[in-house]
Order: sequence, then C-alpha cells, then structure tokens
Amino acid sequence: MDQKELSSEAKETADIQKAIEKIADGETDRLAELPSVPFLPEEMETGEPPPPLQDTKASQTKVLPKLTTVSEPSPNVPESKAAPNTIKDSDSVQIHRWFFTFMCMNIPLIGWIYLLYLAFIKKYPERRSFARAYLFYKLIFLIISVLILGILIYIGLDLLDQLLAYMEML
Repeated sequence: MDQKELSSEAKETADIQKAIEKIADGETDRLAELPSVPFLPEEMETGEPPPPLQDTKASQTKVLPKLTTVSEPSPNVPESKAAPNTIKDSDSVQIHRWFFTFMCMNIPLIGWIYLLYLAFIKKYPERRSFARAYLFYKLIFLIISVLILGILIYIGLDLLDQLLAYMEML
C-alpha cells in the first residue's frame, strides 16, 4: 500500500466515526433525561415520602422537587444525618483502634489473651462480637491442626518403629 491509499482509508475511517457519533448524539438527544435521586433530607426528617412529581402539559416533562445532595448539608437537618458518608475525626480514631486490635490479636499467645479480654469487655460491643467470632474461628482451626498433627505423629511413630525394626535386622 502506498501513502495515498493509507490516507484515503484514514479519511474513510474518520468519516465513519463521525457518522456513528452523529447517530449516537441524535439517539441520546431523543432519550428522556433521567432524574437522579440523591439524598432527600425531608423524607429522612419527617418519615413521609416526598411529594409526587408534577406533569406539565406543555412539555410533558416531570418537575422534580428540590433535592439536596449528600455534600450539601441542609440547614434544618442535623450534621450527623446530613452527610453520613463523610469521614470524621472519630472514624480515624476508630480505624486506629481496629488497627491496634488486629495487630495485637495476631501475636502468638498474647493474641489469644487479648481476644479473651475483648470477648468479655462491655465497653465496645462491636469488638466484643468480633472477638468472640474470631476466637471461635481460631479454636476451630486449632482443633483441626491438633487432629492433623496427631494423625501425622501416629503415622510417623509407626514408620519410625518399622525403620528401627529394619535397622535391627541389619
């Protein structure tokens, strides 16, 4: 292929791409605009559903009530309800405590003692539940490990007896 054929193919490709984009834009314009439904502080505050959407006869479009997004706190909604997805300073302290919990519980022997302490403390109920579940998990795997070790020792002792009997024959 020479340079002229390459440029004509590139031009045809660009023309096809423009035609596809034009068709896609036309179909997108024909679609009804979908309303986004962010956080409704009125519904959360009163417990009542928002008012129904109103139809206008001229344009046949639906008018939505004024909505407040999570990033825009409403003046009559408490801060704790206005932005539930934001990270606060107390969350960073919580992360620090969970990090400490995971670090301590993975120390051999001390981790068992720390988990027993957490399992019976009443100050942090979420950590108490977690500690009880993790103790149960560790206990199950400890029992399975001891059983496997016992089976291996039993098999190993039998093989050791056979090896000693063989060595006596020599």
